[in-house]
Amino acid sequence: MTAPRASQCRLRKAGYRVAPLRDLRRKSRHTGRSQDVASAQAVRHADITARSKALLDGAAALGAVLALRERAA
Repeated sequence: MTAPRASQCRLRKAGYRVAPLRDLRRKSRHTGRSQDVASAQAVRHADITARSKALLDGAAALGAVLALRERAA
């Protein structure tokens, strides 16, 4: 596996979809600016972190509701 393919596989495993990856690779090839790629990855990471935190907050709230429901039963 070549280096670009290996990094593409890692990005896909991290949750990137094919179309955004294709656009990102095309842009980085034309501009040669790895900083743009790093910036896009940072934005994606922040989005994943925010969604993960929201899921954890929701799970905690659901756990509290279920605990109250069990006590009432």
